[in-house]
Amino acid sequence: MIADQFRGPVLDAYATVDEVAALTQSSGCEMLQSQRFLDQDDPAKIIEQVAIQGTGGIRATVKAGVELITGMLPAIVQLERKEMDVSALVLGLNCGGSEGYSGVSANPALGVASDLLVAYGGTNMRASLWMVR
Repeated sequence: MIADQFRGPVLDAYATVDEVAALTQSSGCEMLQSQRFLDQDDPAKIIEQVAIQGTGGIRATVKAGVELITGMLPAIVQLERKEMDVSALVLGLNCGGSEGYSGVSANPALGVASDLLVAYGGTNMRASLWMVR
């Protein structure tokens, strides 16, 4: 799939951002693990990771994610905000699986967010395009 050719380089570029705060969430069994591109030793980067398989399910992962973000907030508020045009934003989306909830909640919400971003000049990049027929 063509999206797979770009996933690694895109994630590598994402990791070069000067100041970033991020929580990466994964299933835990992906071929491309987020640890590959995250430099957690860089003090300008506030990065945490959570994996569904490692935390014991979706509910536990959501709870762990909220706790991690709450713990990140004091450092996040210290980051310097920089103005930028919305056209510089790229939203990368990838299907995380075909469970029953994403079609009801996440997919429509991300679709609306993607439409708004593109309407204002941003970019939406999707993987798993075979699902969008």
